[in-house]
Amino acid sequence: MTQRRIDEETGMTVEYALFLKQTRGLGFALAYLDSCGVPSDILMRTVRDPLATRHHERRQQPRCA
Repeated sequence: MTQRRIDEETGMTVEYALFLKQTRGLGFALAYLDSCGVPSDILMRTVRDPLATRHHERRQQPRCA
């Protein structure tokens, strides 16, 4: 359960970094990831291959809260 929580928090952090990259620039997004302790290579992969970003949920059914 703890691992899922960490993965979800990392996912949210990276999503926000992608938003920052679009609005403030790559340097700002990388600084944000560094301050959160998330590896910057996650963001750099999206910079190298923008079509590889996932735009939908993998699950067929949405999660129940």
